[in-house]
Order: sequence, then structure tokens, then C-alpha cells
Amino acid sequence: MELLFVLCLLFARQANSENVHDKQEFEWNNTVSTMEKYFELTTPFYYNLTSTDDMMVNVTPEINLSPPVKRVLREIFRSYEPYCWRHSYGRGVGRPLHACPDHAPEQDGLLCYPLCRDGYNGVGPLCWQKCNNLTSVGFACMDVRTSLRSCPWYDKCGIFTRACSSCPANYTNFGCLCGHFYFRDSYSRGIGTPLVCSDSYEQDGALCYDKCNDKYNGVGPVCWQYCPITQPV
Repeated sequence: MELLFVLCLLFARQANSENVHDKQEFEWNNTVSTMEKYFELTTPFYYNLTSTDDMMVNVTPEINLSPPVKRVLREIFRSYEPYCWRHSYGRGVGRPLHACPDHAPEQDGLLCYPLCRDGYNGVGPLCWQKCNNLTSVGFACMDVRTSLRSCPWYDKCGIFTRACSSCPANYTNFGCLCGHFYFRDSYSRGIGTPLVCSDSYEQDGALCYDKCNDKYNGVGPVCWQYCPITQPV
């Protein structure tokens, strides 16, 4: 009878010990899970991890940490403090260069050039004098007029009988038409500047990407979180 009583006491004590252990393990796991919300390895650790327990409580005053949990957290932070584990996100595949810089706002092909002076028209690296109301013929302007003719019906433009058509002085007789050429003035405006990205984009190589959020740095199609100066990448 006495032996049975002793066995019952031992069984009750063991059951109570297991319940306490399970409760402590649950509290441990729950506390660590909660701490993960407040401590990130990407965040610089401005607190001395070897400080007193009170300083750890001040970091997260709403959490009541037990001394074992604090010791474990210190060891984790001490192990990872030399490194910076950075968050990242994609910002698209990018788009080709599409804008001209301010100092060369005129695009011609894949290059940008400064604006020409008044009275001149830009064609590639050259600025040509405008022909205004005259006909542009490459490097010259031509004033075209109708010739004065008294030609027979079979040769209205005086192709065969040139004497029947006449033009003003300094004009070339083309039969039905008269033309006067003026050589156009020109000057160089440089070899051109490559295209760039517009202000709403960020250039990386030969492509333009959306700008990254604050505290992120763009490298190609990915935005990476900045690391503090106390932690290398």
C-alpha cells in the first residue's frame, strides 16, 4: 500500500514537470517568433549587444524577455553583425535611351545636337541656312519661275527652239521653267551627344529604369537596400 502511494506521488510530480517544461518551451518559441518582427539582420545594430539586460528591454519595451532569450538574441546578433543581408525588389526590364540632355535638346537619329541659330536648319552635325520660300536642293536654294514663251504648239517649252523662251537675268533656262541657285551658308554644331534617360528614369548602361525607393540603390533591373557604413555587404 505504501509503495503504491509513493508511485502515485512520483507519477504526479513527473506529469507536473512535463507540463511546466511544455509551457516554458511554448513561451520560448512564442517570444522568439515575436522578436523576429522587431529585429532584422538588415538593420544596423546601434545598441551594444554586450550591454545590460535593461538596455535590451528598452529596445522593445513592450516585450518581457527572459534572460535566456536575451542571451540567445545577443549571440545571434553578435554572429551576424559583420554582414548586411539586403532586401531587394525588381523594377522591370528597362527601356531604351529616349531623351536628349539639356545642352543638346534636338534629336537627329540616335544623337542629340545643340539648336541652330535663327535662320538655320539642323541636319545631322551641320546647320544649313534656311531657304524660306525657295526650293531646297541639298547645299543650295533655287528660285524657280515660269519662263516667258512664244513657242509653236509642237514645242511649248522651247526644248528644241530655245530662243522662243526667255528667263530673267542670272536665271537658268530649263524650257518651261527658269531657275536661280543660291549656295547655302552652313556651320558645324558638333559630332552629337548620345541619347540619355528622361528625368523620371534612372540610366544604367544603355537602358532606363524606374527610380528606386528611398534607401534603395538600383543595379540593373533590381533595387537593393542600402547597407549602413558599419556593415559591409
